[in-house]
Amino acid sequence: MPPLPRELKERPGIVWLYTCRMAGLGMADLKGMRIDTAEALMELDEFVQDSIYNSKEREEQQSAEDAFWSL
Repeated sequence: MPPLPRELKERPGIVWLYTCRMAGLGMADLKGMRIDTAEALMELDEFVQDSIYNSKEREEQQSAEDAFWSL
């Protein structure tokens, strides 16, 4: 998704809905759940994305170390 313009970042409701969309939740999903459930799903999505990023970073670092020691 494109980044939010500055004027929209100042509106908490829009930021919240944007974050929901980034986590893969649509309007139909949000209609059927409580706010705390949607927030929990967004936190879980953020955790998973961070874990994936950290895992890739570790793999790249290990690969660089292996390359160094094989010189």
